[in-house]
Amino acid sequence: MEYLKRIADEQLRLRLEAFGAVQIKGPKWCGKTTTALMQAKSVIKMQNPDTREGYLATARTKPSVLLKGETPRLIDEWQVAPMLFEAALGIDAEPLIGMQADYDMRITRKNKSFSERLANIRKVTAIF
Repeated sequence: MEYLKRIADEQLRLRLEAFGAVQIKGPKWCGKTTTALMQAKSVIKMQNPDTREGYLATARTKPSVLLKGETPRLIDEWQVAPMLFEAALGIDAEPLIGMQADYDMRITRKNKSFSERLANIRKVTAIF
């Protein structure tokens, strides 16, 4: 499939030059990973079931190992291992994770289809 250029491409390039690490936020399936892949020179996919547990163990014990590689380095789904962002920038990633969760909840609440499915699930599911 041919990649269609986006306004975000240039914005991402400029932010990578200025900051070195960039978090791309947005709803699922909007093209965040595809956009990042266009500029990434190396990639770690934290959601890959074949490598996930190894990556998580390494992130907990020595996150700098996962940051090695050609840059810019895409760490897809980094939020499962916030210590990677902390290691890359030397900051606490918890507030960023909270902001992403808040954003996701606001988007989800606006999605009537999702709300209807969730209501149906609640009708037939016991919550402990």
